Amino acid sequence: MKFLKIIALFLFVINSFSQDQKNDTIILNSFLNQTNYSNKKIQLFKRILVSNSSTKTTEEWIHFFNKEETKTINNFNELFYIVQCKSMLYIHVEAYEKSNDILYSFYYKYKNVANKDKLCSILNTLSNNYIKLNKKSELLLINKELLEICPKISKLYGLYSKIRLVDLAIKNYKKTNPYKGNDTDFNTGKNQNNIGVFYKRDKKYDSAFYYFDKSLNILEKLKQKGTVENKEKLNYWIGLVKGNLGECYLEFKNYDKALELFSDEEKEARIWFEIKKWIYEDDYYRNIATCFLNTGKLNLAKKYIDSLFLKKNTLYYTKLKSEYFDITKRYDSAHYYNKLFLNKSDSIEEQNKQELNNIILNLIDFQEELVTKELEIEEHDKLHHRELIIILFILIFLITLIAILVILIYKKSNQKGIIEKQNESINSSLLEKNVLLGELHHRVKNNFQIMISILNLQLQKLKNNEFKTTFQYSINRVTTIARIHDKLLKSKSLSEIGTKDYIESIIDDLKIIYNNLDAIDIRINVDSKIFIFIDQTQALGLIINELITNSNKYAFTRKTNNLIQLNIIEKEGVIYFDYLDNGVGFDLNNINKKNSIGLTLIQRLVNQLGTEANINSKKGMQITFSFKNKLNF
Repeated sequence: MKFLKIIALFLFVINSFSQDQKNDTIILNSFLNQTNYSNKKIQLFKRILVSNSSTKTTEEWIHFFNKEETKTINNFNELFYIVQCKSMLYIHVEAYEKSNDILYSFYYKYKNVANKDKLCSILNTLSNNYIKLNKKSELLLINKELLEICPKISKLYGLYSKIRLVDLAIKNYKKTNPYKGNDTDFNTGKNQNNIGVFYKRDKKYDSAFYYFDKSLNILEKLKQKGTVENKEKLNYWIGLVKGNLGECYLEFKNYDKALELFSDEEKEARIWFEIKKWIYEDDYYRNIATCFLNTGKLNLAKKYIDSLFLKKNTLYYTKLKSEYFDITKRYDSAHYYNKLFLNKSDSIEEQNKQELNNIILNLIDFQEELVTKELEIEEHDKLHHRELIIILFILIFLITLIAILVILIYKKSNQKGIIEKQNESINSSLLEKNVLLGELHHRVKNNFQIMISILNLQLQKLKNNEFKTTFQYSINRVTTIARIHDKLLKSKSLSEIGTKDYIESIIDDLKIIYNNLDAIDIRINVDSKIFIFIDQTQALGLIINELITNSNKYAFTRKTNNLIQLNIIEKEGVIYFDYLDNGVGFDLNNINKKNSIGLTLIQRLVNQLGTEANINSKKGMQITFSFKNKLNF
């Protein structure tokens, strides 16, 4: 009985294989029988590639198309479609550079004679290839060319996403890939996933999870309905989305769920990439290894880590190898691989940093070109429309004076709409420049964090307590300045931040450094509606940092009933500052003689605010001053 079942299964497989071969031959003959190259012939060749037909090898197809080129050397339209077929063939085998080479050669050879639709098609393919190759500078150049030839399809979302400008990426993606969020077709499912990828790259995993989950629901419903013709492609996309969801669960530390999703992803990817390289295989090995490391399955983790070594992925391999040896308490080996990882990571980060800096600078200029081009397009449309109105005016004038009045009203209304569009374009440009300025604040904040980390490492090496205390004061001052940029990133405005929120964050930072501050009653009376100009806010923050640090170090000799009180109010555009503690006080003249750095710094910062400080130090210490809020002048 079992033998008969095996025979039946064997015959079924043979029959299916024969049927596939028969279908492949039919499509191939239909392709070859088309006398002229056209969109229909292109679609037939796409079907041959999608079916992974074995009727011809890649080399045989290239040889075939080279012969076809020779036959049609003087026919531009025929050449265009032949080049499209060769490009599709290279893309199918992931030879994107070769695809770009033939497209570039054809584009610049026929740029001045080809129609814009065909040029746009070539540039669009080049743009997609550079997104897959992750070549940001080349992608920017292609988009500049797109801006010149066909500005309405300029694709910048890949570039924006790579430099973590998520909002701009999504805006541009929706502009070039229009869809309705409530649609449930295959393209909508893909679009939801792609938006999730933008958020994932920016490490906003909650938002990414939301879009991946929406995408998976759409695609699985389509699978249940059976309405998608290419079922293998649908299954591959379902697996791809599951892999993205798995990375979110990995970030949420739900390793069992992540493992389940990654296994589903691999299953579908192996089917789809049956004879090709799976482009996300390295990420899969990294994710699976991470799951096994965190669930104690070290032997399985080591298997996937070693697979990364065989694939020569040094970055993933050294990082995971270091984690593996750390878990197995082989700390020397862990340290060795961690050092290799950091060297590789620093090298890649430096390279990416230089590339991103260049891109951001070029992108600022490109935004100006983009807005200029959009205004030119609108101006051209406006002039063209005026010509039509004039012609229409002349024709209708011969008929009746009433018709003339109607046209004039129409013209006036239409001009108003054009002006509104121009204003909208200008506002859009300003918004994008604000996003770029926010990115600049983000980079300054990161640089401050690096500086603070370096200073903290140096602090740990100091043995002299006096030097350590002085060094800590300097770190506190840098942290206070860095906090400005952190607050700016979270603020609705790039020119002002909430004074109360900023002061509270400074005090929280100091409490982390000085544990004994928790024993001091610190009372803050600052109106949450007070906003001060950024330069003034920074000076105020440094003053408060110095005052609290000095009070903590010198003012209190008892362990209880210690008080620090800070009052800041605003009246008619003037800020009034009042700080006091109930400590032992000090001899102000004696302090001046010793040239105290902290007190000197406070006085100079107060001077920067355009005022003088009044200091009373007989019973405790009190300092008061007032200054004009620049935001009101």
